[in-house]
Formats: sequence, structure tokens, C-alpha cells
Amino acid sequence: MVLQTEIHWYGWIAMTFYVCAFIFYMYVRIAHSLDLGRGYIWYGIYLLCVEVLGFTTTIIYGLNLLWNPVIEQFPEDPESPGRPKVSIGNLYLYLSVI
Repeated sequence: MVLQTEIHWYGWIAMTFYVCAFIFYMYVRIAHSLDLGRGYIWYGIYLLCVEVLGFTTTIIYGLNLLWNPVIEQFPEDPESPGRPKVSIGNLYLYLSVI
């Protein structure tokens, strides 16, 4: 099975702007507001790590939306249109989504 992808250029422009804004935000965050005073530097580093984790999940989600994978269509159940036929190993089933 060959997967085709469709690229959304306006989305790429928005995603590039978002990444640049985040890089600038990280620069400001590290350079100017990481030091929270004596004894609380661990809290500043912890918040920085949480912000970076949030950024990585947003990037993964955004890339998934931008590439918009187009997958092969499944054959439908002739008796009940809209129920695709899926295979699990050698077993073929008609999938019903509620």
C-alpha cells in the first residue's frame, strides 16, 4: 500500500511562524525570567521543561495535520453502506463505528 500525502502550504507558513515565536519565547524565558530567586531555581527549570514538552506535542500534532495522510479506501459492506471491511490477520470483519 502506497500512502499519498497532500501538503498545505498556508498551514506550513502558520506552523513556521509558531515555531519562530516559540523559539523567541524560549530565548526570553531563559534569558530574563528563569531565575526566580534563591532556592526556587528548580521550579523555574521544572516549568521550562513542562513548556518544552507542550511545544513538542503541539509540533507533532501540527505536522500530522499539515501532511494530511490520504489512506486507501476500505471496501464497504454491501448490505449496510458506510461500514468498512477491515482485516485483522486472516480475519475480515465489517467495522461498525458508534
